[in-house]
Amino acid sequence: MAAYVVLRLTITDKEAFGAYVAKAGPALEASTGEFVFSGQVSDELEGSSDHPVTAVLKFPDRASALEWYNSPDYQEATQARKAASDGLVLMYED
Repeated sequence: MAAYVVLRLTITDKEAFGAYVAKAGPALEASTGEFVFSGQVSDELEGSSDHPVTAVLKFPDRASALEWYNSPDYQEATQARKAASDGLVLMYED
């Protein structure tokens, strides 16, 4: 079963968030995951969105997603993300 990691973020410091992107990209490339989508809410068709930025990553399975998330390289990147944004990191399985 594929696993999807979804980040729902409000970026509070765009410059500092660049440090997260610079570290998270190589961490993802070193894993079995792939980048699917990133973007901002353009229209709220129903309800309201707490965080305007969404990114979706796909992994072959839950174990692969957790291995990436818990890797030292990605955990280093999370420090930069947390310093530059507020939000959620969620996992879904299909």
